Amino acid sequence: MQRFAPHGEYKISVENNLLLVEAKGPFNSEIVANYTADMALAVKQVDAPWGQLIVLHQEGLFTPSAEKQMYGTISARKDLGMCASGIVIIGASAKFAIEMQISRIYNDLQVKHQYFDNEKEARDWLLEVSATAN
Repeated sequence: MQRFAPHGEYKISVENNLLLVEAKGPFNSEIVANYTADMALAVKQVDAPWGQLIVLHQEGLFTPSAEKQMYGTISARKDLGMCASGIVIIGASAKFAIEMQISRIYNDLQVKHQYFDNEKEARDWLLEVSATAN
């Protein structure tokens, strides 16, 4: 199998039992492998139930193989207490396609998720969902 350089960027942080992800795509399998390893470390810093806020900049699409890998990492996060994911997409010309791709994964895994126009709305929703998940 041919290996490529990781394509895409991300930053993961933790704030008040919320996992925060800032990312810029598109994303290939190599970057998803790195992301999965870094996410496994970050999840150890939160207590179940916890929420996740994802801010995607520009074209946050996944290659087909990267999308398949995302099923595994999201399933693992769900098993470790992720109760919901709030998603903000900024500056994407393919916003509808990005939402379709992400929703397909979350819907298949039965993970509560919602799209927002800004981080404040997403944070407020995640705090509400996390509070009722206890």
